[in-house]
Amino acid sequence: ERIMHPIYRGSDFLFACSKIGRDFHECLRVCHNTSQTIIRERRQQIEESEEDLLKGSSKKHLDFLDILLSVRDEDGKGFSDKEIQEQVDTFLFEGHDTTGS
Repeated sequence: ERIMHPIYRGSDFLFACSKIGRDFHECLRVCHNTSQTIIRERRQQIEESEEDLLKGSSKKHLDFLDILLSVRDEDGKGFSDKEIQEQVDTFLFEGHDTTGS
């Protein structure tokens, strides 16, 4: 609906103050909370188990989230929570897009 109203297209502030904008931001908050919960719970499961995700795992295939949580660069630094959340959001909601068509 934002695209259809020229006044909202030009101003993020006016959009955020409108009912449509408030509803949009509430939905966005729910989506982000969902992905943050998924990441937090999986990270906790990984920390509680002593298994190494990439070596000796009893799982035949690793989930994409497991790979994101376990990957490290040369310095031993992994992805930030924000980077992982962006990827999880993409998979959650773009996957919905492809299965719905």
